[in-house]
Amino acid sequence: MKKITKKTLAVVLAIFMVIQALPSAVVHAAAPNVQKNLKIWLYDSMKSNTAYIYIQNPVKKGKITKIKNSKPSVAKVTAGTNSYLAVMPKSEGKTKVTFQYAKKKLTTKITVVKWANPCKEFRIGKKNYAKNFEKSGHYNLNQQKKDKNEKIKIVPKKGWKLSKIERFTMESPAKKVKNNSKVNLTTKGTGTGIYVYFKNTKTGKMRKLYLGYSNIPIPSTNIYDYQVEE
Repeated sequence: MKKITKKTLAVVLAIFMVIQALPSAVVHAAAPNVQKNLKIWLYDSMKSNTAYIYIQNPVKKGKITKIKNSKPSVAKVTAGTNSYLAVMPKSEGKTKVTFQYAKKKLTTKITVVKWANPCKEFRIGKKNYAKNFEKSGHYNLNQQKKDKNEKIKIVPKKGWKLSKIERFTMESPAKKVKNNSKVNLTTKGTGTGIYVYFKNTKTGKMRKLYLGYSNIPIPSTNIYDYQVEE
């Protein structure tokens, strides 16, 4: 039998100590945290459009206390349960919210952006849907009975530039569509989605419009997404 040297024994003991230490590292849960920045829409057509700031890695019996809002005129912020804050936008601008949770001070910066339609003309075939985006950037065209293959024409408002157009379905990934070309709208499955992206010529910020086309048996309607995507 080969004799175990002191050097070999030392290596074995070192490996054993590392293995013993691993479980303890896994046991420690991540500390509670919160989203650092939140941009939300303010719609003229809605009296309220509540957004939510969720606590990441919440703890049992954790409680939100000592809420401080630097500019209440921009957004009203209240504690929901032990895991989120409710944010109701009131006017365009920025505010900073700090609060205590599980003996830790957390901060979120909130930016409220007033919705404005960047599109002058959103035409598919003979129908112009531009006015449907005055209320919000998402409009579902429901109760459609047949597929269409018609010309799409997008004209941005002054101060905006058309960036790109995309078409997608649940069965196929998003594909680019050329302006003033034919686009296929199908009701199969969940229907067809048309994304149109605009760029503000002054600020460089992006704005997205979404038109949904389906045979869902409910009236066509605007959808009010609360979080800004730029």
